[in-house]
Amino acid sequence: AAAEDLSWVVFHYAGAAAAVGQQYLGGLLCTPDGKIPPAAELDGPIKAAFASVDIAMWELFVCSNSDIPGGDVGDGSGAPPLDFFRR
Repeated sequence: AAAEDLSWVVFHYAGAAAAVGQQYLGGLLCTPDGKIPPAAELDGPIKAAFASVDIAMWELFVCSNSDIPGGDVGDGSGAPPLDFFRR
């Protein structure tokens, strides 16, 4: 799910490690500037996107790479990908 203007994007992932009998699922709410979107969007389309994959909003937490120059996470990956697509 994503906002039309790409001001936010929700990603969902799921997988399994059969060798150890584990399953996992998760989701990401990504924004170009790393800030949480307005409450109206959180309570509307964003909440609905997470609910559609059985993830509750209380399960989310903030992760920031803002202390890393240029947004680089230290592995040479560069700036956040949403910046590229918004240009």
